[in-house]
Amino acid sequence: MDQSSEENSDISESEMNEYGDKSYEKLKRGDSKVKTSNDTYRYNDIFVWPWRRILVNLPITYKDGRYVGESGSKMREEFTWRGFNPVRVRPLWNYRAHFGSAVVEFTKNWPRFKNAMSFEKALEADHHGKRDWLAKKHTGSSIYGWVAREDEYRYGGIIREDLQKNGDLKTISDIVAEEEQKKNKLLSNLTNVIEIKNKHLKEMKCKYTETSVSFSRLMVEKDELHQSYNESMYLHISFILYMYCQKATLEQKMADENVLKLADDHQRQKEELHKRIIQLETKPDAKQALELEIERLKETLEVMKHMGQDLEEKTGDLEDFESLNQTLIVKERNSNDELQMLGLKEMSGRAQIGVKRMGDLNNKPFINACKEKFFLLKMQRKTLPKHDLGEEVCRAVTTALKETNEYNPSGRYIYSCQGVWNFKEERKATLKGVG
Repeated sequence: MDQSSEENSDISESEMNEYGDKSYEKLKRGDSKVKTSNDTYRYNDIFVWPWRRILVNLPITYKDGRYVGESGSKMREEFTWRGFNPVRVRPLWNYRAHFGSAVVEFTKNWPRFKNAMSFEKALEADHHGKRDWLAKKHTGSSIYGWVAREDEYRYGGIIREDLQKNGDLKTISDIVAEEEQKKNKLLSNLTNVIEIKNKHLKEMKCKYTETSVSFSRLMVEKDELHQSYNESMYLHISFILYMYCQKATLEQKMADENVLKLADDHQRQKEELHKRIIQLETKPDAKQALELEIERLKETLEVMKHMGQDLEEKTGDLEDFESLNQTLIVKERNSNDELQMLGLKEMSGRAQIGVKRMGDLNNKPFINACKEKFFLLKMQRKTLPKHDLGEEVCRAVTTALKETNEYNPSGRYIYSCQGVWNFKEERKATLKGVG
């Protein structure tokens, strides 16, 4: 609302501020005077501070048992639209009703003083100023107004009370002096602040210089450390690469040694296989002999399977042979009796010399061989000897055959020929041995 009102006025806010600053400078120099209602200019004229305007003869109506008037906000909007730019309009009330008066407030600056004086001059030009209000007895419904001064501050009833409550009396010179004092104080404060800021700035510059030097030194140290770190890392990486190369070389060397070892082993195995092949090629007869031996053993095993029955038959023959042997023993005893009759009694008493039938078999080897074979066949047939009854049996048969051929060549009948025999030396006894 304020902004739109200012745009509609004839004088802009910036122009008012510029005019107020110029008026303030003229008042400070004494080049300007304030024109009062009696057309005289007095630099020491007393005003109410902050600037106030007095409005009287406001229209009021009787409503709900009391007098009421137009609101202050509505009047403020109207005055703002006319270009006077008040801060606030406060209608004055007593304890019963609207008093028909109002106080218009302005801010504490020279542009607003200009607005207040312009408002006063406009009303005076329209014959609605303070002098016109005091001169007329019947004012009608028109509004009168003027800038609040010492008279209103000291004499004025409800207006006086409001002005004394919310303002103070000051001359233009007082306001100028106060403004000057405030400006000087502000200038002094600003000067002190500037000095303090300059001091702080100087300290900051010193600190900045120190920090810059320290930072430069740190940057140099950082660069040196970085360079040292890079060199260390380069050496470390170089050492690692060197170790990897050494490791790879060692592994390659070990691999080469293993390859050479495998090659030697392979060569040795090839030589051994070659020798074996040569041996096998040079000994085909041994292989054939081995195969024949295997076949013969297989045949022997088949033969041994059928030896059980032959052994039983041989056992029966052995029993018959033992019976025959008993008969021969009886006959031998008869022969001994005959020898005694011939005077050979002394000879028959010797253990190594005795009477023997030429070609007679020795029973003991046969008995031992048969017992051994029978026992082994019963226990484990695979452990039997080849297919004979042993060397003793073979030797006994050979000896009997030789004796038969030598001492009884006709018919080989063993019971027809007897002789004196040396059993110790296994030969026929001589006369010298008998004597």
